[in-house]
Amino acid sequence: NGHMATSLALLAGGWALFGLLHSLLVERRVRARLRLPAFLLRAYRLLYNLLTASAILGLVVYASRIGSPLVYEFDGALRIPFHILRIAGAAVGIGSAWQLGMLEFLGLAQLFGRRTIEGTGLRTDGLYAYCRHPMGLGFLLMVWGSPWMSSAYLVTAASLTVYLLVGTWFEERDLRASFPAEYSEYCRRVPALLPIAWRTSRPAPGVTPAVPVERRG
Repeated sequence: NGHMATSLALLAGGWALFGLLHSLLVERRVRARLRLPAFLLRAYRLLYNLLTASAILGLVVYASRIGSPLVYEFDGALRIPFHILRIAGAAVGIGSAWQLGMLEFLGLAQLFGRRTIEGTGLRTDGLYAYCRHPMGLGFLLMVWGSPWMSSAYLVTAASLTVYLLVGTWFEERDLRASFPAEYSEYCRRVPALLPIAWRTSRPAPGVTPAVPVERRG
């Protein structure tokens, strides 16, 4: 009906606005223009993560209150593969953040003046030897690994997937600009999201992998 369509459109618009602000606030150029004092710059990533979590929570609560009809639902043993996908997604996502440095990823290390993730190099080992964006892969597995799907959940999952793919494109553009030769070779060896075995390969023996960097998170 019209009310449901309006609610779903508002939900999609909310996710679009979230994606826009999330992308703008992570840009170093935007942060530079904000001219924040030193203590806020140190707390920037932590505040950014808290703002992100709050926005996602608000949109998820709104989606849950729409009361949209189910698209599908699996019961009993048929739920097991979906639960496995979500567990795998959580493991990959947490593992990726751990490789980047969990305290740095959360923004706690920066708060106390330790090094930041950004600008320290290109990560190509560990999970990053199997796909270039393991955090994105883990995110997609958790989002789509649901044994049930309502209309509101479908709008949410589709919106977040589009945002992830667009964000990945911009991230890769920045990485190609920062590491022209290295990143082109990395892209030749390793797929973006799906860890297809025949394309992946580990760094050659004797080559020390670079230190971590991931623009989004």
